[in-house]
Amino acid sequence: RTHSGESSAHCCGALLQRKGSHMITSSYYRLAHGVVAFFLFSLARCGAGSTTKTWNGDDIAGAATFLPINGQRSRTDLCSAAKAYADKLEPRFVRAYRDLKKSFLKNTKLFGVAEFAGAIQEKYGYDVSNLRFQLDNHGGTRVVQMRLPEKLRLQIIREIDWMKKLEGEIDEFLSSIEAGGSAYYNPLSLQFNNAILFTPSGFEFYQKNLGIITQLMPELGGVVLNAFVVPANESSYGVHNARSWAVGLSGSVCNSRPEASPTCMFAAQQRSLHTALEDVTYDHQPLIVYEDADAEVPSQAYMDKRLDHYFRQQKKKDGRRTLRALRAARYILLYPALVDESVFLSAAQFSFARYIEVKYCSLPWPVPGMYWKLQSGQALFFNNYVPHGDSTLPKSSRPRYTIDLRIFSKDEYTSNSMDEMPEHFQLRYRSILKSKDCIAKMLHYKGHDELMETITGGKRESNFTLVHLLTNIGLGLHGSYGKDRQDILTFEEGLRSHFERTKSLRGMAPRLTPEAKQCILEYTQEFSCYGVSGVCGVGPTSNKATENRKQQEERAKASKLSFDSSQSSNDVSSTSAQGGDVNPTCNNRGDDGDGDDEDWDGGEDDDDHDDEYD
Repeated sequence: RTHSGESSAHCCGALLQRKGSHMITSSYYRLAHGVVAFFLFSLARCGAGSTTKTWNGDDIAGAATFLPINGQRSRTDLCSAAKAYADKLEPRFVRAYRDLKKSFLKNTKLFGVAEFAGAIQEKYGYDVSNLRFQLDNHGGTRVVQMRLPEKLRLQIIREIDWMKKLEGEIDEFLSSIEAGGSAYYNPLSLQFNNAILFTPSGFEFYQKNLGIITQLMPELGGVVLNAFVVPANESSYGVHNARSWAVGLSGSVCNSRPEASPTCMFAAQQRSLHTALEDVTYDHQPLIVYEDADAEVPSQAYMDKRLDHYFRQQKKKDGRRTLRALRAARYILLYPALVDESVFLSAAQFSFARYIEVKYCSLPWPVPGMYWKLQSGQALFFNNYVPHGDSTLPKSSRPRYTIDLRIFSKDEYTSNSMDEMPEHFQLRYRSILKSKDCIAKMLHYKGHDELMETITGGKRESNFTLVHLLTNIGLGLHGSYGKDRQDILTFEEGLRSHFERTKSLRGMAPRLTPEAKQCILEYTQEFSCYGVSGVCGVGPTSNKATENRKQQEERAKASKLSFDSSQSSNDVSSTSAQGGDVNPTCNNRGDDGDGDDEDWDGGEDDDDHDDEYD
């Protein structure tokens, strides 16, 4: 693991010239670098065999069975897949840039990478612009035979279908109030992080395979269960990895620099048992893993520093357009109270996709994507820090069902109360906690507190809530919290009580309760950005936010939901759009301080995650 931009290159991938923030720009340097790297790459493969070589499991105690199934090359490579995903996300942030600067940004210099690095340093307590974790990927991706009886497999699929229908209800309601967003991969998603609350059969699958999990991860810190479907004729999730947006924030949480506490809110190992519930082939939206890419976790400032330098060298219109989109994404990540979670996560994914594009498109050879032909019950055991996913695969005429057990090594966590946590952390945490309140009400609980008490048998603590119980990679919550495992899967008795309580609900057609709709409405109104028109206000009490709120109320009434703010069930205080430490004021200037006030067309809005899955 390295913590500096000066780290040595992985033999198959580090494509940034490690001299300050400079990209590889010299063709001679690139040629020399390519020849040497190719020699080392070839030598490594000759000595160690293919990275898709099947392991015999000799180095892992226990009965986990690795199958002799080799990966096959997909038709795309990491460079083209990352570029396609970044291009898909970019229009949202071109528009965001325009909205931000016209609505309330007076000091537009905050878009600049130097100002961003300074603001992050002030929040975190130190400079994180050279912070990058590089991790091992020993053995690469392997195929494991999981324990999955046929009856259990079919029941898991039925439960996923029920969740998917309920997500459709969420999407329909969000559309009715023009709140935008998607219920798939954000806090209102049911198939990720929250899936265990809806899949008793998923819990049985976990228990049957707990022995395999502990054999593969002896220092087990946490497990999260995802159960999802890639619907027919829809795309998989684009290139990403499981990095936290809060990389480096751990220093201000654990009161030490990451070098001194490298496992504070950071799981050094994060692996998945990505299990097929039906046979998977290339024309069935398989998971693509880029085996020869770095397993890395760069901080946002690390990526922005290099991306800003690279795109400033691009003289074409597209280069300036991308630079503006990156600036908007950077600002959204800096002030998390500005937008809802789907926009926030899109900003993090967009930055990472551009970083991967620039890094791997600099190679003189492609880094191929790999896929594995699987039968039901077979799982890809892969490193989540390695880039994976491809939204350019041919769409399939049939759905792909997957159950994923994501496992984390032990990490450290603070014993501080939530009020003592950095404000940057608190803002996102409160948003996610509110979403858990809505999910609890979908399951006919009074709120997240009652659901938490049902699972744990006791009242929640200020620094251990349903958010911690269900884990959250973005917040660096992986299940151990400096102790033994405390993720939801360890509370068997409480989970069985929950499953019994919700048994009749799962036997009915999925419907959102009025209480759940009310909660979702309140959740969307905590943000004054992108609410109805896509224009940001100054805060929850701004004229624009008030206008958005009134329009949403009218649409809610049309959906037969009466809105009464005095009956709000939200026990989480609304967050200010100022993020606590910025005071946006109106700005009528047409420029952003860079001497170029040309207004770019944002293009079509097809960048949402509503049709993308891992």
